[in-house]
Amino acid sequence: MSDKDFREVERTDCSFNFVNNVFNMVQTPGPKVGLKVIGQFLNESLSNGKKAALVTFDNPTLTISAFKTLGFDFEQALETEQLIYFYYKTNFAETLSLSQDYQSIFDEIAILGGENIERVAFTNADLLLNTQSPILTSMSIQKMAAASGNHKFTFLGQYNESQSSTFETIQEKCKSVLASFYTIKNSVDGAVVTDHSMRSYGFGREAVFQLGRGYVRA
Repeated sequence: MSDKDFREVERTDCSFNFVNNVFNMVQTPGPKVGLKVIGQFLNESLSNGKKAALVTFDNPTLTISAFKTLGFDFEQALETEQLIYFYYKTNFAETLSLSQDYQSIFDEIAILGGENIERVAFTNADLLLNTQSPILTSMSIQKMAAASGNHKFTFLGQYNESQSSTFETIQEKCKSVLASFYTIKNSVDGAVVTDHSMRSYGFGREAVFQLGRGYVRA
């Protein structure tokens, strides 16, 4: 697939035709837009009575509060454990990116959250990747895509755009490897969304974040 095959479409919301049961990725221009995309993705499952999981490397309380300011109130879903929160601290993310053992993290989500989870969302998914070289970045994305195929979840990873060679490499490799990859430019309202899709245990301690159930790994 070449650049001329990419489809640019006008969007007025954050709903996308993500591919089921694979790792989808979206590049956003900033954290606010990223949370809006993730919020919509999770809300589509929750509003249909399905379970979902949110995986982040940020403070859980602040993240849930940020979602609420954008119109996504997940407190009831957390209370009923319809939404499960996984909090990975950055030092664990560094270890994972070096080992590229994505199967283990996906297995943990399945064990602790339950296989009946329909959707799993990752904020700042670039932290999962080994970006020390273009080859390692490509290998990371390939292994992550392969590992996601062993579960029935629909995965969505989100990361923020940055003007650097590292993020240019991530974008290039996502285009060539993933079955579903989107980029968003500017704000979501009236933004141009480019669809690059090629459609053809040992978790540590359980933590309670005021509401519901979550897990933290240091």
